[in-house]
Amino acid sequence: MPLLPANLKKDFLALILLTVIGLIFIRFFFLPTFPSTHDGQNHLARLANLDLAFRDRHFPFRWATNLNHGFGYPVFNFNYYLPEFISLTVSKANLSFETSLKIMIGTAYVFGSLFWYLFLRQYFKFLPSFCGSLFSLSAIYPLVIIWVRGSPGETLALALFPLILFFIKKLSQQPTRLLFFLTTVSLFLFLLAHNITVLFGLPLIFIFSLIQRRSWFITFAPFILSLGMSLFFWLPVVLEKQFTYLKYFDSAGYLVHFPSFMQLIYSQWGFGYSVPGTADGFSFQLGPFHWLAVIASFFYLKKKTSIKRIWLFFALIFLVYLFLSLPISGLIWRVLPFLNFIQYPWRLLLFLTLSSVWLGAFVVQQKPKLGLFLSLSAVIYALIIAKPQGGFNWPDHYYYLFPFTSTVGQEAMPVWFDEAKNSRLFDSSDKVVGAVNFNLNLWKTQKHIYQVTVDKDTVVFEKTAYFPGWELIIDGQPS
Repeated sequence: MPLLPANLKKDFLALILLTVIGLIFIRFFFLPTFPSTHDGQNHLARLANLDLAFRDRHFPFRWATNLNHGFGYPVFNFNYYLPEFISLTVSKANLSFETSLKIMIGTAYVFGSLFWYLFLRQYFKFLPSFCGSLFSLSAIYPLVIIWVRGSPGETLALALFPLILFFIKKLSQQPTRLLFFLTTVSLFLFLLAHNITVLFGLPLIFIFSLIQRRSWFITFAPFILSLGMSLFFWLPVVLEKQFTYLKYFDSAGYLVHFPSFMQLIYSQWGFGYSVPGTADGFSFQLGPFHWLAVIASFFYLKKKTSIKRIWLFFALIFLVYLFLSLPISGLIWRVLPFLNFIQYPWRLLLFLTLSSVWLGAFVVQQKPKLGLFLSLSAVIYALIIAKPQGGFNWPDHYYYLFPFTSTVGQEAMPVWFDEAKNSRLFDSSDKVVGAVNFNLNLWKTQKHIYQVTVDKDTVVFEKTAYFPGWELIIDGQPS
């Protein structure tokens, strides 16, 4: 069974058109500057430190040696880094970090629409699949992620979601070793793409797999294997967060960051931040034409349609995550404390977007003229409002020397690190302080070797934040 339906000419044309339209949406990436976003510089700094860890053969990646004013920071122990790793691979073609990250984000965004087309073609004809993919390109929140928030992990996870559903669907139709492998690998990549999206998205993927169930082995095995392969990342996230400031964070802070229902209907495009209440500085809107498509899908559902079960799956995703995004769900958040890991309930807009794509394609299938009008209008609307604030262009050296932690709330800071006490050394380039004579032999991400010579009892201070895993050896003896 081919991966694409039989009518390949139309499908190939659709993929070409989606690529062109996607490139128009990310046209600002073709400028020499990198868009100014909330977290853009943080991810570029992580990319630089990932490069250092890669050069030092520090596998698996745990420690960012130059962050935190040179004291180091365990950001890779807790925060996703697959987007940075992909960007690092691209940078080996003699490209700057900024260019490499732009290529990664842009590729994920465009390919996400192509993956949606492949998945939608399993249920719909050419036009609904194409228009549904246009809904994926024109959804407002993914564009907010790119041009305002600067969260490459969410962009990557958003692209992988339809690809996984596509492989699961194909695997249920014709189990082959290749499809089993591709399903497992895509799940593995998704598990490393973005922590929060994984926690709220993986259950949806599993439910979809149950709906498509051909055998228990085919249903469970890809999940078990991919989870097993990703334990090198997820085990430290779960077991070692007790060693960081994360355990002191206000677990109820999310309660003041619910968007209002009217903000989901319309909120102005902006470049500010999320604040308590409804005076947020950026848009939470789903998109007016996406809303119309979702509402229309409820009216055009036929009782005997062959895809009613899948329609119900995506409709329930939309309704459940819409409910959880709004203040009315506050009681549920208090009863289920694991939900507060998301920090901001508006992040669930990602799943409203995902479900609206399929529901939009469904409307095109039922009412082609209406659906075509809505999808094209959504594209025009998004092209008009979605844009970056400006940009910057720094050499790679700037990101190697980035002094901060790359996390907004310092949540991965080791509990033993006293920022006030160590602040006097923030601007110091010395690796070791207090020694009369100091000779540096080796200073890698994961190993520091040096000689000190003193003529009396002296306190020698190494500029490294302590975190479990570091060992001190003096004259060949553990200390």
